[in-house]
Amino acid sequence: MSNLRSVRSRRRGAAGLLFGLAASAATVVPAAAGDNWISRAISERDAAVLSRTDGPAATKEVETKIIGGTVAQSGKWPYIAALVQSSQPIDWNGQFCGASIIASQWILTAAHCVYDLTSAADVQVLVGTQTLSTTTTSNGTRYTVDAYTIHPNYDPDSQDYDVAVIHLASAIPSPSTLAMLTSAQSALADSGDNATVIGWGDTNASSATSYPTQLYQVTVPVVSQKKCRKSYGSDSITDRMLCAGEKKGGKDSCQGDSGGPLLVQDSNTQTWYQAGIVSWGNGCAKKKYPGVYTRVTTVESWVEGVMAADAIVTTDAARCRTVSASSKATCLADALRGANGRMAGFLKVLRAKAGTGKAAVDVSQSAWSASLTGLCRFAEQTGGSAGRQACIVEETERRVSALGAMTAALDK
Repeated sequence: MSNLRSVRSRRRGAAGLLFGLAASAATVVPAAAGDNWISRAISERDAAVLSRTDGPAATKEVETKIIGGTVAQSGKWPYIAALVQSSQPIDWNGQFCGASIIASQWILTAAHCVYDLTSAADVQVLVGTQTLSTTTTSNGTRYTVDAYTIHPNYDPDSQDYDVAVIHLASAIPSPSTLAMLTSAQSALADSGDNATVIGWGDTNASSATSYPTQLYQVTVPVVSQKKCRKSYGSDSITDRMLCAGEKKGGKDSCQGDSGGPLLVQDSNTQTWYQAGIVSWGNGCAKKKYPGVYTRVTTVESWVEGVMAADAIVTTDAARCRTVSASSKATCLADALRGANGRMAGFLKVLRAKAGTGKAAVDVSQSAWSASLTGLCRFAEQTGGSAGRQACIVEETERRVSALGAMTAALDK
């Protein structure tokens, strides 16, 4: 990793456990008991990540703050969220990254913000406030995380595909959500266009850190790929990255802003869209070194795919809960297989994106039943018919989620 590269979160981390659905397609980490990651050994990549309680920075920094900005108007950005340590009862002390609300149970952030967590239980999502409390009484609401998914192509060294989605254990009631910029709207984030970045990160570009309690914002121009590659090197800036910042420096994001949104506005509708996710940079607000963000238009379809797969499983599972216990497994399987089933629908999308003949997934009833029977035989031996039934339902849900992730990953 280049010595110029510094991600922009504020916590120390360690290698996390990779567990969940389709690990080869995406890393899905469910909530589970884990040790205190904040006190664990620091990986080389995060050797100088600063939290509000950490010491001096080392060579490789994960920096993300708002430099040269102003306090955000109250209520201006209702879809902003903060990632906080679950073990820290004071929001200001525990906040280490930013994020955005994209649906009632879905949060968008940077992969490097959650990459080193040992469990989803280590992090909570704070919403409903622009001011971080310095007491144990929060100004907003903290939500428990039950899983997070890191992009399957995320590279912790280059920070390519630096994106993750977080799933909340319970829905935010009537949330204000932030729309992701799509490829069709990419002209809103052309070189020279103004973009706004928001966060609770460091507001001091010098060695002395200054973390605010209030949300800050700063407007910076989008920088062309050509100019950004000239600053950082052609190999460092991939097509999944977007750069923004003043040529003379002085305005940028920094430590604590990682995972937060870079926003652009449609002048015709006055609608704000998320064009980037705060990722990394060479220090903060340095001359000729713009901030580097994950380009949302290149990962938007993957994010949508992850959410869609979960929604399908949730919807079908809820419907099948109304049938008798002995019919639950059959109900769920029937909803997914067959010519008009969910799996067939996923398969059509998968084949269309991969190209004819590139992907073949057998969703016939005979193959489906045979594979599940063999897989769940041990569950039946140990838990009887109830154990086998539970196994079939669980594996069916895993398969549809995995196929959804595979489908979305083809958009990379």
